[in-house]
Amino acid sequence: MAQAKYYKIGFLTVLRASAFSKKIKVVKIIDYLLGIILQPFIFKKPYSKGSMEHIKDVKNILVIRPGGIGDAVLVLQFINKLNNIFSNPKIDVLCEKRNFEIFIFQEGINHIFLFDRLSDILKLIFIKEYDVVFDTEQWHNTSAILTYFLKTKISIGFDTRPLRKKAYRYSVEYVQDMYEMLNFLNLLSPLNIVDNKMLYAPFNFTFTIKKDTQEWAFKKIPHHNTVVLFLKGSIKERCIDNEVILELANFLIKKGFFILLVGGKELIAEHGGISSSIIDKDRIFDFTGKTTLNETAALIKNCILYIGSDTGLTHLAYVLGIPTIAIFGPGNEKKWSPPVNWVNKYISINLH
Repeated sequence: MAQAKYYKIGFLTVLRASAFSKKIKVVKIIDYLLGIILQPFIFKKPYSKGSMEHIKDVKNILVIRPGGIGDAVLVLQFINKLNNIFSNPKIDVLCEKRNFEIFIFQEGINHIFLFDRLSDILKLIFIKEYDVVFDTEQWHNTSAILTYFLKTKISIGFDTRPLRKKAYRYSVEYVQDMYEMLNFLNLLSPLNIVDNKMLYAPFNFTFTIKKDTQEWAFKKIPHHNTVVLFLKGSIKERCIDNEVILELANFLIKKGFFILLVGGKELIAEHGGISSSIIDKDRIFDFTGKTTLNETAALIKNCILYIGSDTGLTHLAYVLGIPTIAIFGPGNEKKWSPPVNWVNKYISINLH
């Protein structure tokens, strides 16, 4: 595998990206400075043969996943893999408020901790003990620093920063132009518990939707010929113009389909403008800003097709097994599109 070329990306170039809010930029600056300041004080933990002797008897696992919905959807599949490999493990998850809805209601998760809650961080450092900690964060230093101070026999993470290479007992190469799920699965490679053929074999994606939520969604979307349109996202450069979305929606309505619009509260005005301009308002369901993530998943599950940009809901759609058309612009298609032998009913279109 070719080594990721992360260090050639200028830090100031990253910060200038218009997708980042001021809050996120500040967090990234703090993370960057922490990496510089603390790196000399982080020492590579020595290899311990004893820590690997009973690896198949692992019971307590922590999976760290900060960030957005897209990565969390794929990390959930990584957790499912852990539940299949180990015998009745207790898997805790450390995530953020912005992505924790992916993990609630899901089977095989013992407890969810939040980065945003100081009491949770203190409990992880001073009270909890783990057999293995997997840090699935790709780049930032903060999660690696936290992992370094946790009570765990084995810690595994990506080697994308100088500090990160030292913070874990086992650091793993991260490949930028490889499907993200394969990178996550690669975190299991130091354990040598399954061969590569089994580790990277296609498997069924899963996402649990509450039964009462499924029943609610069926009542809200009774028509089986409904198409989901979600061509927006948190990164402006990956969003499709409203005029194009309206044209596509009207085309689908003329062909006899119903339209479902979903998304967060920040899209209410934009989607409202599309809904008010549609040729047949009786054939559009606009749930923008009105649903939880689990409810959104239930609505999508009831549809015949999903058309979306490179965003977290698109990854959720194909995990739900819905025929999906993913439209890529400046995003990394190799990183976010599943291998052809992993899913069917999936088409990616690159407009870059």
